[in-house]
Amino acid sequence: MDHRTWFEERFGDDWRSVRVSQVCELHRATPDMMDAFWRDGWRHFGATFFRDMFSVVDNRFRLVVPLRIDVERYELSDSQRRVLRKNDDVQVVIGDASIDMEKRLLFDKHKQRFRDNVPESLTDFLSPVPSFVPCHTVECCVYYEERLIAASFFDAGAQACSSVYASFDPDVPRRSLGIFTLLHEIQYAQESGRRWLYLGYGHRENSHYDYKKNFHSTEFYNWKGEWLPLEHLDQLAQESHPIEHLDVDTLLSSLRAQ
Repeated sequence: MDHRTWFEERFGDDWRSVRVSQVCELHRATPDMMDAFWRDGWRHFGATFFRDMFSVVDNRFRLVVPLRIDVERYELSDSQRRVLRKNDDVQVVIGDASIDMEKRLLFDKHKQRFRDNVPESLTDFLSPVPSFVPCHTVECCVYYEERLIAASFFDAGAQACSSVYASFDPDVPRRSLGIFTLLHEIQYAQESGRRWLYLGYGHRENSHYDYKKNFHSTEFYNWKGEWLPLEHLDQLAQESHPIEHLDVDTLLSSLRAQ
């Protein structure tokens, strides 16, 4: 029995009316369908759609907290204005997403920053035809002196956009390129008349995803079908799930006992 089945059988329908882990394959989705997926806490890499309430950090299960920005109410912070000023000498090109050698090489440099869960390639996150499968995906490419130094990818639905992945050249210092491309994704959502930009997820506890919590008008999904202002995140600290009291070794021991 795999861990996904183990989760579902024990805790699937007994807590917050949501299965702990869900996955499906979908090769084509309309813009309205994408909006509905994101609104219910789903994400996708290529044609694989998933909704996981927990991820493993330091051998423990941590609650996943989906995040989104209300771009109609969004306001730049002082630090984000500084990021824009630091990059006023670059060229930003936004268009239909594609995978080419230049982006592959950038991704390979970027992934060297990671020590755990190192991705293999861009196709871990994007389909071979990302502008069309499973939905319309857009790229934000940043060039300095005609050299690609950052590239982010995000989906465009009917009323929302959703960040998929971003990479940047780690040899280019002091530009905060990940924040810079995200600011351009917000701008794209605003200028195209969309209401939301989904950011993926963070955790209830502190984590390396906390930079996503530093954007004005950010909301979180509480796994009860509600999106709430980020300042109410401490409400989730008052609840816990049986899985949060397990570590990975305990889970594996339980699986071996089946």
